[in-house]
Amino acid sequence: MIKTVIQIINKDEYANTFSLFDEALGFIKTAMTEALNEDQQAKITNTIPNGKFGLPEDIASAAAFLSSEEAGYITGQTIHINGGMVMI
Repeated sequence: MIKTVIQIINKDEYANTFSLFDEALGFIKTAMTEALNEDQQAKITNTIPNGKFGLPEDIASAAAFLSSEEAGYITGQTIHINGGMVMI
């Protein structure tokens, strides 16, 4: 649903005013993933092509880039920050 809303807004009169995007996150190293035992963490890590959990800084870096002038032509996209778990 969020993707649909972003697409509608980007086609609307606001398309030239600001850019919209959403981030599809994989497993990020947080208190939630730290609560998993070592075996659970290893099983999950084995499913991630990059071989590790992401860091909050990975999300922040992507958001900072997408908010910058350099990304001015990117809009209406889903940015997958998931270590390669989903490649579209």
